[in-house]
Amino acid sequence: MKLYLVRHGETRSIQQNLLTGWLNSPLTGTGIQQSEILADKLSSVKFDLILSSDLQGAKETAMIISNKIEALLLFEPLLHERGLGKLENQTKENRDWAQLNIENEENYFRY
Repeated sequence: MKLYLVRHGETRSIQQNLLTGWLNSPLTGTGIQQSEILADKLSSVKFDLILSSDLQGAKETAMIISNKIEALLLFEPLLHERGLGKLENQTKENRDWAQLNIENEENYFRY
Protein backbone atom coordinates (compact mmCIF):
# COMPACT_ATOMS: atom_id res chain seq x y z
CA MET A 1 0.00 0.00 0.00
CA LYS A 2 1.21 3.49 -0.85
CA LEU A 3 -0.03 6.62 0.87
CA TYR A 4 0.12 10.01 -0.85
CA LEU A 5 -0.23 13.15 1.28
CA VAL A 6 -1.29 16.33 -0.50
CA ARG A 7 -1.70 19.83 0.87
CA HIS A 8 -4.49 21.93 -0.59
CA GLY A 9 -3.79 24.62 -3.17
CA GLU A 10 -3.50 28.29 -2.30
CA THR A 11 -6.61 29.61 -0.55
CA ARG A 12 -7.91 33.14 -0.21
CA SER A 13 -6.88 33.25 3.46
CA ILE A 14 -3.32 32.19 2.61
CA GLN A 15 -3.21 34.85 -0.09
CA GLN A 16 -4.36 37.46 2.45
CA ASN A 17 -1.85 36.23 5.06
CA LEU A 18 -4.62 35.19 7.48
CA LEU A 19 -4.47 32.44 10.06
CA THR A 20 -7.16 30.01 8.95
CA GLY A 21 -7.56 27.12 11.37
CA TRP A 22 -11.09 25.77 10.94
CA LEU A 23 -12.44 28.63 8.82
CA ASN A 24 -13.53 27.81 5.28
CA SER A 25 -11.53 29.56 2.61
CA PRO A 26 -11.94 28.92 -1.13
CA LEU A 27 -9.11 28.21 -3.53
CA THR A 28 -7.73 31.18 -5.44
CA GLY A 29 -7.14 31.02 -9.19
CA THR A 30 -3.57 30.01 -8.37
CA GLY A 31 -4.84 27.30 -6.00
CA ILE A 32 -7.09 25.90 -8.73
CA GLN A 33 -4.15 25.84 -11.16
CA GLN A 34 -1.94 24.15 -8.56
CA SER A 35 -4.60 21.48 -8.01
CA GLU A 36 -5.05 20.91 -11.73
CA ILE A 37 -1.28 20.53 -12.23
CA LEU A 38 -1.11 18.04 -9.38
CA ALA A 39 -4.10 16.13 -10.75
CA ASP A 40 -2.30 15.82 -14.10
CA LYS A 41 0.86 14.56 -12.37
CA LEU A 42 -1.15 11.99 -10.40
CA SER A 43 -3.24 10.83 -13.37
CA SER A 44 -0.95 7.86 -14.05
CA VAL A 45 -1.32 6.53 -10.49
CA LYS A 46 -4.16 4.14 -9.62
CA PHE A 47 -5.96 5.35 -6.49
CA ASP A 48 -8.60 3.37 -4.62
CA LEU A 49 -9.65 6.27 -2.44
CA ILE A 50 -9.11 9.95 -1.78
CA LEU A 51 -9.75 10.98 1.80
CA SER A 52 -9.95 14.72 2.42
CA SER A 53 -10.81 17.24 5.07
CA ASP A 54 -14.22 18.78 4.48
CA LEU A 55 -12.88 22.33 4.84
CA GLN A 56 -13.34 24.28 1.63
CA GLY A 57 -9.77 24.58 0.30
CA ALA A 58 -8.98 20.91 0.91
CA LYS A 59 -12.36 19.84 -0.41
CA GLU A 60 -11.99 21.82 -3.65
CA THR A 61 -8.45 20.48 -4.17
CA ALA A 62 -9.60 16.89 -3.60
CA MET A 63 -12.55 17.32 -5.97
CA ILE A 64 -10.29 18.60 -8.77
CA ILE A 65 -7.95 15.64 -8.30
CA SER A 66 -10.78 13.13 -7.96
CA ASN A 67 -12.46 14.35 -11.15
CA LYS A 68 -9.21 13.87 -13.06
CA ILE A 69 -8.25 10.45 -11.73
CA GLU A 70 -11.77 9.10 -11.17
CA ALA A 71 -11.19 7.86 -7.63
CA LEU A 72 -13.72 7.49 -4.83
CA LEU A 73 -13.72 10.66 -2.72
CA LEU A 74 -14.68 10.81 0.95
CA PHE A 75 -14.67 13.85 3.23
CA GLU A 76 -13.61 13.45 6.85
CA PRO A 77 -13.98 16.22 9.47
CA LEU A 78 -11.28 14.55 11.60
CA LEU A 79 -8.76 15.72 8.99
CA HIS A 80 -9.32 19.41 9.79
CA GLU A 81 -6.31 21.53 10.52
CA ARG A 82 -5.85 22.45 14.14
CA GLY A 83 -8.32 25.05 15.38
CA LEU A 84 -6.75 28.39 16.23
CA GLY A 85 -9.63 29.85 18.23
CA LYS A 86 -9.38 33.63 18.56
CA LEU A 87 -6.44 33.72 16.15
CA GLU A 88 -8.54 32.55 13.20
CA ASN A 89 -9.07 35.20 10.53
CA GLN A 90 -6.35 37.43 12.04
CA THR A 91 -3.41 38.61 9.99
CA LYS A 92 -0.10 37.31 11.24
CA GLU A 93 1.22 40.87 11.59
CA ASN A 94 -1.81 42.52 13.23
CA ARG A 95 -2.77 40.11 15.97
CA ASP A 96 -2.82 41.52 19.47
CA TRP A 97 -1.44 38.80 21.74
CA ALA A 98 -2.44 40.61 24.94
CA GLN A 99 -6.03 40.97 23.74
CA LEU A 100 -6.09 37.27 22.85
CA ASN A 101 -4.89 36.35 26.36
CA ILE A 102 -1.97 34.37 25.02
CA GLU A 103 1.03 34.67 27.30
CA ASN A 104 3.76 33.41 25.05
CA GLU A 105 3.51 33.70 21.25
CA GLU A 106 6.44 31.33 20.64
CA ASN A 107 4.93 28.53 22.72
CA TYR A 108 1.56 28.89 20.98
CA PHE A 109 3.04 28.14 17.55
CA ARG A 110 5.44 25.49 18.80
CA TYR A 111 2.82 22.69 18.55
